[in-house]
Amino acid sequence: MERKHGQVDFYLTLVLSGHGCFRSYLKRFGHDTEESCPECGSGITEDASHVIFDCRRFDEERDELEAIAGTAISVDTLVPLMLADPRTWEAAAEFAAKLIRSLRALERSRREQTG
Repeated sequence: MERKHGQVDFYLTLVLSGHGCFRSYLKRFGHDTEESCPECGSGITEDASHVIFDCRRFDEERDELEAIAGTAISVDTLVPLMLADPRTWEAAAEFAAKLIRSLRALERSRREQTG
């Protein structure tokens, strides 16, 4: 598919691939001891899908993205919405950057407390 907008940057790559500072990913490689979302509780795995679509820590950021997209985002709609509209692509890229920066800061804080 050809598009005339959108650059896949570092943050989008981490979010869309699930290789960011998500606790489930970090635990897989021994960089975290827990995979549960600290905000949503035990039993809820902090993975890319949870953080992007469900985690209440990012409700405000998600609401901003959905306002620009004009609809709720889901696993099935996020990429098509990004491809269809340059504004949605940019909003999704900003959303991804906010998520990763926040998760990275939390990871650093946990390391400092345990290290």
